[in-house]
Amino acid sequence: MQTINRLVATASAAALILTAGAGFASALRSSTPSVKPMQAISLDVGSKQVGGYYLNENGQCRVTLMISDAYREDGVAPAVTRLQVSVESGKPALIDTAGKVLQLDCQNGAQALHASMRDQVAFRSASN
Repeated sequence: MQTINRLVATASAAALILTAGAGFASALRSSTPSVKPMQAISLDVGSKQVGGYYLNENGQCRVTLMISDAYREDGVAPAVTRLQVSVESGKPALIDTAGKVLQLDCQNGAQALHASMRDQVAFRSASN
């Protein structure tokens, strides 16, 4: 039973990613206009696809993302990882995506969310 539930959850998440990537009007690419709660988020992160949505939870953006390998022509379903993060309004969240950084900006008390990809910049300590 637990295995069936996992398969259903994985299939559902993969379907959401493929559907979101296929053409929601609010789909995101490398930098996007803001989306409202429950609008689809879809980003192409090189060899990965990121899809998801957010909810307004007490003035914070409760973001749910599904991360998978990019679509393959052979029809093999990719493994999907689900990530949930709360983002405070006015305080960006940064998610490292192997060479790029996904920046999530919760705006106006969670009335809107902006997602964008940034180049990763190396950190240098002041003591070096």
